[in-house]
Formats: sequence, structure tokens, C-alpha cells
Amino acid sequence: MKPIFVIMVVASVGLAEVYFKEEFSDDSWKERWVQSKHKEDYGELVLSHGKFYGDETRDQGLKTSQDAKFYATSAKFPKPFSNKGKSVVIQLTVKHEQNIDCGGGYVKVMASDINQEDFHGDTPYNVMFGPDICGPGTKKVHVIFSYKGKNHLIKKDIRCKDDELTHLYTLILNPDNTYEVQIDGEKVESGSLEADWDLLPAKKIKDPDAKKPEDWEDKEYIDDADDKKPEDWDKPEHIPDPEAKKPEDWDDEMDGEWEAPMIDNPEYKGEWKPKQIKNPNYKGKWIHPEIDNPEYAPDDEIYLYNDWGAIGIDIWQVKAGTIFDNILVTDSEEKKDSEKDELISSCFDVVIVGGGIIGCATARQLKLLRPSLSIALIEKESEIAKHQSGHNSGVLHAGIYYQPGSLKAKLCVEGIDLAYDYLQQKKIPFKKCGKLVVAAEAEEIPKLETLFARAKQNGCKEIEMVGSSQITELEPHCRGLRAIWSPYTGVVDWGLVTKHYAEDFKQSGGEIICHRPLKSIKPPGIDRFSTTYYDILLFLGTIHTNFVITCAGLFSDRVAAMSGCSEFPKIVPFRGEYLFLKPEKRNLISRNIYPVPDPQFPFLGVHFTPTVYGEVLLGPNAILAFKREGYTFADVSLGDLFESLTFSGMRKLMLKYGVFGMQEFYRSVFVSAQVKQLQKFVPELKVGDVTRGRAGVRAQAIDRNGALVDDFVFDDGQGDLAARLLHVRNAPSPGATSSLAIAKMVVENALNKFKL
Repeated sequence: MKPIFVIMVVASVGLAEVYFKEEFSDDSWKERWVQSKHKEDYGELVLSHGKFYGDETRDQGLKTSQDAKFYATSAKFPKPFSNKGKSVVIQLTVKHEQNIDCGGGYVKVMASDINQEDFHGDTPYNVMFGPDICGPGTKKVHVIFSYKGKNHLIKKDIRCKDDELTHLYTLILNPDNTYEVQIDGEKVESGSLEADWDLLPAKKIKDPDAKKPEDWEDKEYIDDADDKKPEDWDKPEHIPDPEAKKPEDWDDEMDGEWEAPMIDNPEYKGEWKPKQIKNPNYKGKWIHPEIDNPEYAPDDEIYLYNDWGAIGIDIWQVKAGTIFDNILVTDSEEKKDSEKDELISSCFDVVIVGGGIIGCATARQLKLLRPSLSIALIEKESEIAKHQSGHNSGVLHAGIYYQPGSLKAKLCVEGIDLAYDYLQQKKIPFKKCGKLVVAAEAEEIPKLETLFARAKQNGCKEIEMVGSSQITELEPHCRGLRAIWSPYTGVVDWGLVTKHYAEDFKQSGGEIICHRPLKSIKPPGIDRFSTTYYDILLFLGTIHTNFVITCAGLFSDRVAAMSGCSEFPKIVPFRGEYLFLKPEKRNLISRNIYPVPDPQFPFLGVHFTPTVYGEVLLGPNAILAFKREGYTFADVSLGDLFESLTFSGMRKLMLKYGVFGMQEFYRSVFVSAQVKQLQKFVPELKVGDVTRGRAGVRAQAIDRNGALVDDFVFDDGQGDLAARLLHVRNAPSPGATSSLAIAKMVVENALNKFKL
């Protein structure tokens, strides 16, 4: 990695002054910051880069370490200053990696005469600025100014970030009595100090001598005095049911007098009200006249504090884990921007977007073939393999199902060989337990024979057709008429494999940057050592690169759209929910057992899958997820759901498979319905033998006609981006099995296209 320190603003910041800068790069911070002794039980602030970081030293900050504690510490500026006639910029990064529920993330900037050992909540300050969260109702950015001895809160509601990422908060206070608040370098609020704070008395007040005239009519409509209630209007709201009959076994002495049940009266008209007519005397709403406020006096120097000399952290947190870093107080917006860019501003030859199994395999392969290239992999989550790569059945597929000649067929058959070689080389646990694709009914046998012919054509290893007796020999508890037996099929933990790919990449000199959600990909321009670079814009800062390969999984369509690619195929998330066999029942199954797939339906059907850890998975079903990463019914994104349901291709798919979808939903709710499907193959299975297990979300690509895209899809950028960008747009199952083969193909294409 070659750090790029932004030098283009040097001329403009030459006269800028930095009054205070703190990066917490080592233990020397303790020499500058003084712990308050106002309370005996303040929480301890420690130096930490946290659970996720890009660079150990650069990303260190001051971290709250104890739950349910007050924290109070402060540092003095090298010298006090006055902001008369110039701007003040206050900037800091805050990372709530504990997923904070209640607590502050703000700083207080104070005068130089502060008693640091007695610093506490009532210590006077000039400005208090930063995020504050307390439950779902309070998620705000505090901007509080002290004016004439009183603290004034901003009247506007500025929402802070409430995720676990690092965010940059910036306040700009200008000498024309204006301000601006930025989050991650983008303006979120601005205005004037006088308008947005109650610092000065109001310019106008209501005239105390003015009163509304007694004859002022401010009702626009009145009752019509000539309107009369009809004589037949009043009817009871409920009446006895005329069709009800006394039960024959009703005993008046024992049961009391029988009364017919009451029903709504169809003739009931509700409460009568006279109709409304225009009020002929209506004069409109009376407005209280205003006069100049004699107490108002303009102040052109609301912004001014003649003594800025210290900064402090004075907060309460229920749950600790917030990291404060990159604190800056300066008089220059340009200096502020250069500091922001330096936080995350790096240059690479190639950037891989996406830390799933395809992204990690591709990064590994590229680094192996081109070790001299500087390559980074960026991932939006705190760790790799967080979603599809870590939430799947773990099957090593032999290549049975896929259309001959398709990329899936070719790369799966090639990929399983590469996978077994890699697993043995790395000593990663796996089981070559085999798979039975079972025809349980006579009408399924022709489909099974067609599938067997397809598998042969694809070059699947070691497959054979077996009869019912051989099925029982292989799986004593399984029942079926015929089956395809694939002893080459296996199981592994694909999440663990992904981490090995990532470790190979890092050991070869690659850099993995987690917790960096992608915001946009900007077209190249001439910059940075007269070389053409892309700007990969993240949630904070920028990465510069010559070439980009995206492997974005559940967000592949959205990432492709950043480079001008077609919106099709669209990704629609489908959740697959598994059941677990209880430990005492795991002896029922030792191999993968799959049904014969019905070509009318888009998914393989529920099946039995032993895991490398000794568990047995049953499932999965396939139901629409309400969020791209929605692992439960409670995971809902209205935006994601609206996008799925308004997509014309999805609506066509629902029309075609609506009944199937409802059946899957029913089986999701009622475990017994899913078990009934599985009993077709293992009759001994009972509802009491299973428990609900984990879930995964499949990125299902759908075209504009509502057809499921049944092959891997790769794409280029458009326009200025086309020559330097590749997208992996669709790589569902058998994507994990095929990962090394996909990586070889993608890297080969990249080397040719990018001329690396």
C-alpha cells in the first residue's frame, strides 16, 4: 500500500493554523490528557483500535472500557486563541462499535482556565458538539453554544449515525454568524446562529395591548339552523338476531331466560348532526399583531469566544466501546478537508470489492499471479464471510444439476477438484460423504434419468445409478425407488475456507480493509503522480485505484449500477431456513440426501445435509426475505422490500410461482409441514426429532421477464469505466464449490483486459 497524503491543498492551507490535533497514535496521549478527579468512580479510557480496523496504529483511539460509567478527561491546547474575525472548525471521528444503546459521543471545547482535575458536567464550555444516542427516540448530533452564561441547544434535529462504523463529525463556525454541520464530509445542516438557536430575544413579540374583538367570527362553517333531524332517524345500533333460535337443549331453569344474540342493525344511522353551511360572518383566523421587542438588540459577534483553550470528553455510557479519534480544532476548512482525506486515502493497483468467498478467492489468485501489484480487498462488514459465504449448507457439489455447456457446469466440475486439493493442502476439515438424489415415486424416475444423463455430459466423477436395495445399503433409514449416487460430493465449512483464502492473500502482501461500505465509483482522472486512478468512495474517505473487480453478492446489482451497467439482472433476496436433527437422532443420516428437482420450480427442494461438525441440516425452504440481509421475519427494510415488490420481473415470478411461494411460507411457519416433505425419504423422521436451526439468504438474480437467471453472470462497466472494471454479478450455488475456478477465470479475464 502506498499512502497518498493530499498535497494539492498545501498552498491554500499554508496560512491555516491548527490549534489542536490528537490522533492517539501511542501512549504519549496520557501526557496531554488529564483524568478528572471530580468523581471517584469515573470509567477508564484506554487506547484501542477496536474489534475492526484497517491499520493498527492509525486506527487507534480513546475507547470507553467500562459499562454504566461517567467518563471525564480533557486536554489543553498548546496556546489559547480567539476566533475574532475567523472561522473555527471542530472535527472528530466517533465509532460506536458496541452498537450503543444509550450514551454520548461528543466533546466540549472550553476556555483555557479550566481546572482539568475538577472537569465535570457543569464545567462551563464554549461549544459542545458530537453524537448522542439514548434508545430509539434520541439519535441526535448535539450542537450547543454557550452565550452570556447560558447553554443553548440547536432548535433543529440533526440525526447522528447509529451503526457500528467510524463516522467523521465536523462543525464549522463562521465569523458571519453562520454555521455548518457535516457527517462524513457531507453537509447535513447549516444556517445562522440567530435563527437556529434562541441566543437572542425574539425580534418581534405579540402586542400585549392587542385583543381579539368580541364579535370576531373565526368559524368558517356553522350548523344549518333550518336542518331538522328526520323522525325515523333514531334506530338502535344493535338488534336481536331475527334468525337465531333457542337451542333445543336449553333449560330455562338451569340456563336462565334465553336471549337471542345481538347483531349490527342495518338501519342504524349513527348520531345525527345538522349539516354545515358557510358562516356569513366569517372573518378568517385572527392573527395577533406583533410589535418590535424592546429587549432585542442585534449582536454581530454571537460566534465570538475570546478564549478557546481546552477540549474534553464528558459523557455517560450504559454500554462501553465507543472510540474517539482524529480530534482537530483549526481555523481552515481546507485543512479540515485535507485531514479528512488523510484518514483513509490510499492508492492500489487493483481493488476487489466484497469479502465473500468469490472476492477472497479472486484477491488470492490475482496476488499469486501478480505478486508485485498492490491489491486491496474492501468489505463493508466488520469481518469477511459475514453473509452468503458463512450461511450455507457447506456442500461440495459434483456438478450434477447444471445445464451442459453452462459456466456453472464447467466451473463446478473444475472447481470441486481444485477445492479438494486446496482443502488437503491446508488441512481444512472436510468429509467426502457422498450424495443420493432419490426418486421416491415412479413418476420421478424419468426426471432422474434425464438428470443422470446431464451429469454424465457435464463430466461428473464417479456417479452411478442405484436401485432401492443399494439406497438402503448406503443409507439404511432412507427409502426410494432409484437414485443417483455421487460419492465425490462432500461437505466443508465454506466460511472457514473463505478465511483461509483471505489469509493467503494477506500473507502474500495483500491488504484487507473491513468496515468500509462502498458509496460510489468515480470515473478516472489524471491525478496522483500523473497516473489514471479511480476514486473508490467509502463511508469515510477515498481509496484510489487503477482497476476494480467487484464481487458484491447480495448487493451485486447495486454495485454494478454504480458503473453504469444495466440494472438487470436484479438481485432479489430469498431466505432459506434450516432445521437441525436433534443430537440423539443424527444417526439417521450420514450422507447428503436430495430429492429429484422438479423443473417446474426454481429451487432444489428440502434435503438432508450432514455438516463437517457432526450436525445434520434439514432444508432449506425458500421464502422472500424482507431485507437483503434478512435472516428472520423481524429483519425488515422497507426500501429493500419495496424494491423487490415493485420490480416487474419479481411480480411476474410471483404470478408464475405464487402457489409454490405460499406453500414455502406455510412450511416456514409450521415445522410439521416441512417434516412431512422429508418423511418421503426418511419415514422414521418425526416432528419431535428436529429443532429450528440457522438461516441463510440467497442472492437470486432475476431478469426483467421474471425468469430466474440460472448461470453465473459477469459484466463490465460502461463508458469511462468499461476498460478498467469487472463485475461478478451472479454467483449463487455452486459458487462456493466453484470459487477457485471462478477466481482463475475472473483473474485471467482481468489480466487480459487490464493488460496487467
